[in-house]
Amino acid sequence: MLRNEHAANDALVWLLPASGWHRKGLDTALRALATRPEHEILWVAGGDAPAPWQARVRAAGVEGRVRFLGRRADMPTVYAAVDGVVLPTRYDPFANATLEAAAAGRAIVTTRANGASEWLGSELIALDRADDAHALAASLARLADADERRRRGSALRERARQLDWPSHTRALRAEYASIFERRAAAR
Repeated sequence: MLRNEHAANDALVWLLPASGWHRKGLDTALRALATRPEHEILWVAGGDAPAPWQARVRAAGVEGRVRFLGRRADMPTVYAAVDGVVLPTRYDPFANATLEAAAAGRAIVTTRANGASEWLGSELIALDRADDAHALAASLARLADADERRRRGSALRERARQLDWPSHTRALRAEYASIFERRAAAR
């Protein structure tokens, strides 16, 4: 239904789910999208005002291929409607959107500046530089293959399942126990 609403039935839809669009690399995503086929579009979800970005959309030559969805209360529905997630962030200790996308089984392209890239492993594509539109476009080209997206998305979903609170609590307790043991042994 969401794809119908945004005339995206036959499109390959990438999602940039974020606020603070400059820091999250929307400019890089626009430049990368400009080099990709016309049937690929970008949905941008988040609370920033789209008006300042319209000039960049025009400058990139991707008018009609970018939809600003605004802040959404139904993000699980949005994730289910897209083919993959792009988040070429300049800095983010751990972008929640990355874990949400993984839990939804979506292929993800982000950067090493996103702390989540360390947790989610090699199935997530992590670019070295947030401003590298060519590397982002090349990653999108890899993910244009539906089997590749499904394989990566499935592996990311499984990894996200391992990042639940009980597992996190066990790991944190084990780390603290190790610290206390080392301190006690040093006395």
